[in-house]
Formats: sequence, structure tokens, C-alpha cells
Amino acid sequence: MQTFEKYLISTYTGCAMKIAEYQVKQILKVNGFKVPAGRVAVSKEEVYDLAARIGGPVALKAQVFVKGKMNIGGIKFAGDPDSAKEMSTELIGANLGDTINKKILVEEYIESKKEFYFGFVLDRRIRKNILLFSVSDEDVSADKIYPTNSILKFLIKPEHGITKEMLKKIFIDAGIEPEHRKKIQEFILKLYKIFIKFDAELLEISPMALDINGEFVVLDAKMKIDDNALFRQERMTRLEDEEDKGAIELKAAKNGFSYVRLKGDIGVFGNGAGLVMETMDEVARAGGKPANFLNITSDFSTDSISDAVDLILMDSGVKGIVINIFCCGQCIDVAKSIIAACSANKVKIPVVVRIDGNNNKDPGNIFKNSNLIYSSSIKDAVSKIVEIVRLVE
Repeated sequence: MQTFEKYLISTYTGCAMKIAEYQVKQILKVNGFKVPAGRVAVSKEEVYDLAARIGGPVALKAQVFVKGKMNIGGIKFAGDPDSAKEMSTELIGANLGDTINKKILVEEYIESKKEFYFGFVLDRRIRKNILLFSVSDEDVSADKIYPTNSILKFLIKPEHGITKEMLKKIFIDAGIEPEHRKKIQEFILKLYKIFIKFDAELLEISPMALDINGEFVVLDAKMKIDDNALFRQERMTRLEDEEDKGAIELKAAKNGFSYVRLKGDIGVFGNGAGLVMETMDEVARAGGKPANFLNITSDFSTDSISDAVDLILMDSGVKGIVINIFCCGQCIDVAKSIIAACSANKVKIPVVVRIDGNNNKDPGNIFKNSNLIYSSSIKDAVSKIVEIVRLVE
């Protein structure tokens, strides 16, 4: 299914608490959205009972925080309780995206005529909330995940909120039929209120279906709460289940790191969101693919560097690491910390380091007796790691 999470990653600068799909749907239901009938199950017997209670075809959805659940077998469809029970054995306890799934959302299958994708993300780089909207006229099937049409994007000014001009452009550019415009407007405005109320960093409905009975139903939804606002969202913190996190994400959270796993093979970390994003952009421009976003924050320590290296190595797909550090203290001390961290973690893959700062007294000399490669510029550092990883392939 279409997701706006890729756009969130491109604007990501902080930690976020993820809310499970079934919990997001409960929030939406309370706020006037229609969701499929269903509940969470943790055993095949519960799956059978729920499927029998719902009656008719059901969707079985693993409750793990991974992208492309359909692609990796995390969503299945069953026509009756017996087949639902049998299929559930493939989901309960399954390793999906390095996360063991322990819960299944069992809900009625909705046959849709048209699908609408819309949501909001916080772009910290420009300090604006973004409204995203897309629509699909294509038939929904298990092997057709991403609608081909483009995504409409709108910057939201706090003093104006969602404007009539935005809504009008959505109606026209997305080809929303006149009889559906009032409802779509209502849903967008409601969703934005929830987004603001819960200090969300991401809130999307992906998708909302127009079913064969002419009703709008939320088929899937995602929500992330800004960690910096959790003091205002005490109720939401009780929804988080550490068991639902992957091992890497759990370690990152415990260390206070901002981490997003991607699909590349070059591990990236630095001390500052902008610095990390710049490094990731350079990796992409050089023809490489970042494996992650990892910000160890500006007030890092020697232990932070060691923990960051260890965390990146937990991803078996990483073939090389580029480290980009700006230090306010002695750069030579930071260089020694990086060498020590890589030695302690027995790093066997190539590592390229770039260090800059206020007291930059040629830290490159420190690396001459190590297995690490030093570069004084991030562009050169990235060029070197991408080239080395290509040779390894």
C-alpha cells in the first residue's frame, strides 16, 4: 500500500514513539472514522474465534513496525475461520523485518472501489507541518502495493491551518467526485485535529477505501508521536510495547539515539540531525544507499560512539560505515574514541571517518596506524566508502 513514511524519513530529525495499527484505528474510530470490525489476537484459537464472530472473509495483519508488510508476508486474507486459523500460524512468532510478531489484527475484509491516501508529517527542517494526499483508482490485490499516481504536498502555516485553497486543489488535481468532496474535506480536517492534539510526527491513513456500499472505511493507518512531547501525552506512552520494537530500534531508544532503518548497505552516523542528513544525501549522490539514519546527538561521549558502532553492526546488511562528526572539544580525542570503539567491537567492514570542529589539529595522523580511513571532507569520505563497498560486492 502507498505510504508517506518515505517522506517522513527524508525530514526525520528526532525520536518518535510508534503506535500500533490497531491502536491508531481505535483513536480514529473514537474521532468519527469508520474502521473494519476486528480485534487483536495472540493465538490461533483467538484468531479462529474472531474470524467466526466477524463472519465472511477476513484480513490477518501482523502488528509489527516494518515497511512493506504485504511484501514480506505480514498480511494475509482468509475466506473462513478454519483457513484464518491455519494462516495465523505463519504470522504468530514469525520473524518479519528482524522483529518477532506476537499479535495479529483480525478484521473484516473490505472490498474497495477506490482508495484515498492522506496524512500529515512534521518537517523540522522548514518548521512546517505537511499535508500529503494521493488517490488510487486501481483494483486492490495482494501483489499490487503502490499506486502509480503522484502525491500532492502542501505546507501548512500554523496561523492558517488547512485552507480552502488546499482543499480545492486536492479536489481538482486528485479528481475527487463532487459527491465525495464534503466527506473528504471532513476527514482531512478531523485527521489534522488528531495530528495536532497528539503531538504527532506522522499520522496517515493509507488507505481509506470507498467500499462497494459507498461508505468510507480506514483500511490501514500509521502514527508516530514526537518523543519530545511525551510529557504532554502520558496516556499515549502506555500504548507503547517494547516487545513490538526490533532489537536495533530498542537498543537505539535505550541509548537515546535517533534511528531509522533503511534498505541500503552503508551505515551512517553522526552527531546532529542535519549532519547525518547531509551525509546520507552525499551517499545517495555518490551512487550508494544509506542503511540507516543514526544521530547520536551533539553531547555524545566515548561510550556513545562505541554504542553507535555496535548498533550499526547489528544490521547484517551493512557492508561499510561512514562516520561524520563535528566536535566542539578536541578532535584528536574524538578520533581516538572512534578507533577504540571500532577495535572494541571488532569491526571487520571498511570504515571511513570525517572529523571537523573548533580544535581540529590534524586528527588524520591518529588514523595512520589504524585500519580506519580518514578524510577531511564529507564528499571525499563518502566517495571512498561507496567505492570500497562496490569493490566488496
